[in-house]
Amino acid sequence: MERVRKPAPSDVRLVICDLSASPYIDLAGSRMLHQLHGQLASRDIALRIVGARGRVRDLLRAEGIDEKVGGLDRLQTLNNLLDSART
Repeated sequence: MERVRKPAPSDVRLVICDLSASPYIDLAGSRMLHQLHGQLASRDIALRIVGARGRVRDLLRAEGIDEKVGGLDRLQTLNNLLDSART
């Protein structure tokens, strides 16, 4: 966030949150992702989430985060997302 908060224009255009090692997320975590999305969006930076497992994905969808982060596709991998961002 330090790099993103600098007043000069940033070359950061995408932040990826890999949740593959997170089998559980609570409402506080969901709210934090909402806030992170808001902070990044205000600077024209996209937030994407990969690796969200069943319960995590269900909670994030119920909280409306999937719409903000371009969906929560269980088949989307970090490598696929990076490859598509490079082109």
